Amino acid sequence: MTGNVMVDKIIAGLSALATAGCLGVFIYALFFSVRPLPNEDFEKADLLENGRKMVYSEAFKMDKMTINLKSQSRRLRFLDVIIYLVPFTSEKLDALEESKSQINDSVIDITSRMSPNDLNTIAGKILLEERIKKGVNRILHGPFIKEVYFSKFVVQ
Repeated sequence: MTGNVMVDKIIAGLSALATAGCLGVFIYALFFSVRPLPNEDFEKADLLENGRKMVYSEAFKMDKMTINLKSQSRRLRFLDVIIYLVPFTSEKLDALEESKSQINDSVIDITSRMSPNDLNTIAGKILLEERIKKGVNRILHGPFIKEVYFSKFVVQ
């Protein structure tokens, strides 16, 4: 090691001491420490209190839409969809109602650019959701939409 017997003994001793300390912590955690069981009444009260604080905004339901999709074959492909837009706050529902026709146009434009094969995958649906969210937020000039949900999603 270092060539000096005394330094080598000190290094070996410190190494053995560190190993024994780690082993002791491991044995204590494994055999002697006991995690307290959760108190059911406290957890229930905490859940109810946190549930009261959470406010969920109402979803804005778009009309059922049937959108033609671009297709490489001669066969006509379309998407039959019902979309729910969830704003950050319920006060923004009026703005969604006022801009409904622009939102419909944006959704049709975004969706018609995607292929049926893309929309049949999970990644494609997530991509469509993100594009719709960004398109609606762009129309309304700010972060209005928190979530986009599809209650009916049929590609034919």
